Amino acid sequence: MWIKKVGKKSHIQTFPLFIKGLDKNVTEKQLHDLFYTFGEIESCKIIQTIWNTNTAFINYYEEESALFACESFPRTFFNSYIQVRYRTK
Repeated sequence: MWIKKVGKKSHIQTFPLFIKGLDKNVTEKQLHDLFYTFGEIESCKIIQTIWNTNTAFINYYEEESALFACESFPRTFFNSYIQVRYRTK
């Protein structure tokens, strides 16, 4: 993890995961609690879509945690097939 000063604010680099195919009934808290088992999370955000499933972004503080979650997470969650990808910047 590195910190870059930008004006008076500091920027902490995070390592994002992109999740596609998420069941509409899954909450951010449920998603956070589940993915937290792989490492400390900076943020977790579900994006509502007009289709039958949602997408989400989870940002980890450590790259190893993001990669571990991406490789280890089961591909079904709440009876939906999901895709978990490590998003490079």
